[in-house]
Amino acid sequence: MGNYQTIKAKIIEKLEEADGIDNVYGYEKGDLGGFPSVCVVGAEFSSDWITEMKNNRVYIFKIKIRQEIKDEFRGAEGGEDVLDELTDSIMEIFEQDYTLEGTADKVFVKGVKVWEKREMTMRVLEMTIQAEKVVSII
Repeated sequence: MGNYQTIKAKIIEKLEEADGIDNVYGYEKGDLGGFPSVCVVGAEFSSDWITEMKNNRVYIFKIKIRQEIKDEFRGAEGGEDVLDELTDSIMEIFEQDYTLEGTADKVFVKGVKVWEKREMTMRVLEMTIQAEKVVSII
């Protein structure tokens, strides 16, 4: 497995460890199996020159954590509370293991909250996880 696949698998594994998440998918899933659900997809990547023998690879993954907010389920306030709790929880997971058990050299997390209309209106915590890895090119 290459660096990209190994890092993505480790991100999924870490998110599966987070308390309060029902499902984690390694792709953009249509019909979610419960809430909150997480979809992890690769968004950007680059390879920056360091020396003739090394490059710094940058992999950016988009993480979408979807929570329903219909009144008959959790409601808007309850759904917002779930995402607020997950914000710190997920950041702490990646702060405590900022190398993803050695699969990356460093990891950064950023995020924003948005609304999304699918089969129902959902609140979405959209995070990006940037993982960097120095690789030998010779």
